[in-house]
Order: sequence, then C-alpha cells, then structure tokens
Amino acid sequence: MQYDPNGLAEAFAIESGQLVHKNHVLYGVVGYLAYSAQPFGYAGKAITVLQKINAICGALGVGFAYVAYKRVTDNRLAAIAGTAFLASSFTYWLFSTDAAYITMAAMFATASMAVLISVSSRVSPILAGVLTTLSILTWQASIFLIPALCVLSLHARTDVPKEIRRKNTVLYAATACIISGLAYTFIAFAQHGSMDALSLVRWFTSYGESGHLPMWGKWEPERILTAGRSALGSILPSSAAIPISRISWNVQLGRVAVDLAILGFALLSLMALLKTRKRAFSFLLAYLIFFPFIVWWDPFVGKWFFIPNAFLAGFFAVALAPWFRNLYASTIVFAILLLIAATNFVVVIRPHHNDVGLDRRIAQCVAEKMRPDDLLIAAEWGWPNYVQYLHGRKFVSAISEFSEVNAWLDRVQNVGAKAYITDPDEYSVDHLMWLEAQSDVSREDLTRLAGTVAFKCYGRTILFAKTR
Repeated sequence: MQYDPNGLAEAFAIESGQLVHKNHVLYGVVGYLAYSAQPFGYAGKAITVLQKINAICGALGVGFAYVAYKRVTDNRLAAIAGTAFLASSFTYWLFSTDAAYITMAAMFATASMAVLISVSSRVSPILAGVLTTLSILTWQASIFLIPALCVLSLHARTDVPKEIRRKNTVLYAATACIISGLAYTFIAFAQHGSMDALSLVRWFTSYGESGHLPMWGKWEPERILTAGRSALGSILPSSAAIPISRISWNVQLGRVAVDLAILGFALLSLMALLKTRKRAFSFLLAYLIFFPFIVWWDPFVGKWFFIPNAFLAGFFAVALAPWFRNLYASTIVFAILLLIAATNFVVVIRPHHNDVGLDRRIAQCVAEKMRPDDLLIAAEWGWPNYVQYLHGRKFVSAISEFSEVNAWLDRVQNVGAKAYITDPDEYSVDHLMWLEAQSDVSREDLTRLAGTVAFKCYGRTILFAKTR
C-alpha cells in the first residue's frame, strides 16, 4: 500500500500526541480518539485507523451526495450517474482508501448539501450550517462551502417558493458563520490566550503557526492553466495520457485507456452542456466558487478539488437528466462512467494498493542501514516520510526545517550517532531551482553538508552528512 505524505504526517502527529493543527482540527481529534479506542494490545499503526475512518467517510459522503442529487433531479438514474461520477473519480476514490482530512471534510460537505437542499423543515438550514462548520473545522478551506451552498439554496430547488428559499439561505449562512467563527475564536484563545481583533484575523487567515512556502498563496496567470489541469487530474489520471500521434504497439494499454477515458469525459461534458438548465448551472457556479482559492493557494495537485467535485457531479446529474428518457443515451452515459471507473481502477487504484511502490522500497532500504539515533536530511517529500513514520528514523526536511539542521547535527554528534544526507547532485536543476525559490536553500547549502558516500538504495545515493 502506498500512502499520501500528508496522511503519514497526520498519522505521525496522532501517535506523537500533536493533535491540533488549526487548518484541520477535527480530523486529528477524531483520529486520535479512534486510535485510542482500539482494543488493548493493538499493535497497529494510526495510519490503518485513519484509512478505516476515510473509507467510512467516503462511503457516507457518496450516500449524502446521492440524496442531494435525487432531491434536485427527481430522477433515480440521473442521481446514480452523478453519484457514480463522484465516487469513481480519481481523487475521491484514492483518498477514500488513504489517510487525509479532505475525505472527512467532504462527508460533512455533502451531508450539509443534502440537508440544505432537502429543506424538510426550518431546522434543515440550521443543521446544514452545523454540518458546514464541522467541514470547516476538518478543512479550513471549506469556508467556501458557505457561498457555494447559498447558491444552491437559492437556485437548485425551484419548486420551493422564493421567499422560503431566501429565508433558509440567510438562516443557513448565519448559522455557519456564527458557529464556525465562535469555534475558531475559542481555538485561537485556547492556544494563544487573549488576542485583539486584528491578531485574530491574522491568525485565522494564515497557514499553520509558522508561515508557509512561497508556492502557496500567490497570484500568477499561469497558475490558472495549472489548476485546470489539476481539475481534470482529480477526475482522471491525465498525467498518464499521451498524444494520439504517439500511440503505438509499444505503448502501455493503461495510457491508451486514459486517453479514451478523457475523450469519454469530453463527450459526457458535451452532452451535459447541450441539455443544461438553470439548476445545473447553480451546481457549476458552486464548483467555480472554489476555483480562485485553489488557483491562489495550490493549483499543483488535484486533491483540493475533492469537495468542489461534489458540485461538479451535481452539475452532471442535473444536466444529464433529460438524456435518461432515451435508452441509447442512457447506455452511452453509463458506458462512459464505467470506462472512467475502470481506467482509474486499473491505472491507479489497484497498483496503489497492490504495490508498495518505489518510495517505500527506498525508505526500507535506507532505514535498514540507519540506527535509531541516526538522522536523515533530505530536500524532498515522499520516501523520507516513510523513513520517519514506518521505520522510526529521525528525518529533517531541508524544504521546511533547514534552519534547524545545525541543532539536529549537534544532537546527533552528542549521542555518537551518524547523520546522512541525500546526494545534492542527484536532484534535477528544476528541483533545485524550486527548492531555492521556496526555502532559500541552494545547491551550495546542501553541498556544504555533504560528505562521502555512505550507501545506495534503488538508485539513490545517500552521503554521510558533515557534523560540526
């Protein structure tokens, strides 16, 4: 099984008792309680418990999504199609079987959507506001759920009188804003004591407690196109696609399948646009509300589209509903959905679970050559996280913790242990340029720490690090 590095970090934090990260408070607390509730003598890792939580949250999330789509379309096949699209999309499927806070946040998001759209009573918008707060506490960016669900509340249920929709929208937004605002104010005061209004706003709008890398939180025109590619990548592993002109007998079938699935998705989008209606556009607008944030924050990975894709799936459910009056059109829609699901399973999901992957192999090899008190310094994410979490070796990231390297080297020297560093010459020029742009760590900084060759693992050269 391969794990997302952020999931490893979450599991490591739970096992070390570092529960509260203000950007995803609830996930750590729930994970810790579930991990602590395991039977006496449980020898497993927290990552396994988090996987179980994510599997439950992922299943409940698609169930809530189905309720919402069914209520809007009043069409069982359309609701099934939208739900199948969401459940089998690359990001949703992958992280519902991994460990990451976005799965739990999405469960609360789709539950909030289902309750708000159902509007069975005056309690519904209040309950939806509470569920939105839980999503925000699980992933802070879920704050964009509030305007997104306000759009749906106003426009998705045209069968509800306009005045009732307006009152429900105001009640929902007020509940979500007030409760989430009070919750984060309490967390801020609990962590830092009394704060003035300006300090509180600064704390709430900043990432973590110690700043963030320059790649996060900036506006650049090219990031829009990057976010667009990530949006497609959240549905299909588009990075595995190749131009049609390069298809030959030597090309892997998985790559051909990805290309065919992308063409199928394009056809599905065209069918949706041909039959789209105002209610469908309300889902599309709700999806687009998240887009500027993702462009600004981190357009490089598709997982941030996890929650927005619930609205995109809603758009397809509503827009495709008229096609289900025709048997042939219905067959085409479900054939495309089956192709997308099969492609994701064969190309990504099955290998992700059946093969430990190169990162875990490198990590095991490196860890076997280190002692418990030894230290690893690396300027990359991925396999070093496995070294730390699965094998209990000390790891310092040159990306985010380079200022602490000398202090770590002193500790290592004091206990008579060894320090290792990945060979700087094996990093690409692009990676080194990225590293310097993000952390002000240059090739020369890494080279000054590099000593002689210690060992090699799966093509990675590990050097002895120089101690002072």
